[in-house]
Amino acid sequence: MADPTSSPRDSSVDAAPMARRSKMLVLSLALAYAAFFALNSRAHLQLTPWGYSWATRFAAAVCHAIGRLFGIRFHMKLDKVPTNGPYLACVSPHGVLPLSLIGFGMWKFCVRAGPYTEQSLVGLDARAAGASILFRIPLLRELLLLANVRDASYDNIIGLLTSGRTVAVNPGGNWEMTSASHEQERIYVQQRLGFIRLAMRTGRPLLPAYAFGESQLFHASTRWLDQRLWMVRRLRIGAPLFTGRWGLPLPIPIPTDVTFVVGREVPVGPPTTTPTDAQVEEVFERYVDEMCRLFREHAAACLPASVAARGLEVHRIGQGLVRHAKL
Repeated sequence: MADPTSSPRDSSVDAAPMARRSKMLVLSLALAYAAFFALNSRAHLQLTPWGYSWATRFAAAVCHAIGRLFGIRFHMKLDKVPTNGPYLACVSPHGVLPLSLIGFGMWKFCVRAGPYTEQSLVGLDARAAGASILFRIPLLRELLLLANVRDASYDNIIGLLTSGRTVAVNPGGNWEMTSASHEQERIYVQQRLGFIRLAMRTGRPLLPAYAFGESQLFHASTRWLDQRLWMVRRLRIGAPLFTGRWGLPLPIPIPTDVTFVVGREVPVGPPTTTPTDAQVEEVFERYVDEMCRLFREHAAACLPASVAARGLEVHRIGQGLVRHAKL
């Protein structure tokens, strides 16, 4: 029975200190994270692993648990165990969100990821290159740092390669992210082939890798594609438009088998800061040959039959289709 001597005013008086304590707690946590962020403001540029080993294992376990929850089964295949690194690893396709590389694949290269590590790969001491803006998003930033993702700036990638680390990049970048399709396998490269020039400058071989199933994790839309590609050209912002599971416009992936296949290296010759266009084009042709080989040998087993039958389109931004590989 309610106390007849109490009043609504009494309840509000009791609640006021609790509300103030809650606000103080939230403010304290925000200030603590701001201080933590400031102390680690250059972590996205550091060469060495970041964070504690137990945190890395925990983050890898969480990523795999989330993957199982959403029905994502991740597999890795090595056409040949990489032994002549470090490399500039070229991973395609990007997909609307690169879940296979960041959520699952990078842990395979991480010596501190415990049971989620691939022992034949940890010697590469790999880092993945991520867009600078990602390191401004709380919590996602820490997850990426633990997964050995680092800033994709040119100078930072050069520093990682010359220090003996393998670096994973996506040659198509924001353009490929925006142009992704769940019905047609497509990969893109920049018109000037900057990733090849980067490899030739450091003398690091290319290591092609194909993420089969990445494009099927979400259903990409072509609506307003021209306008979104304008944003990529002018603002350098990826602008994918997609739906996930249950047709929702949310980053909830569709249950998919993702197979990450690491191919054979493509040599680029000794380091040179002034390769000729002919030399760059010759390396590019061999890179495309290897990506097409990966598709032909694995697509039938790793992709939906209708998607595999359409083949792989290789596009050069500004020039259009340069190769169409079919089974």
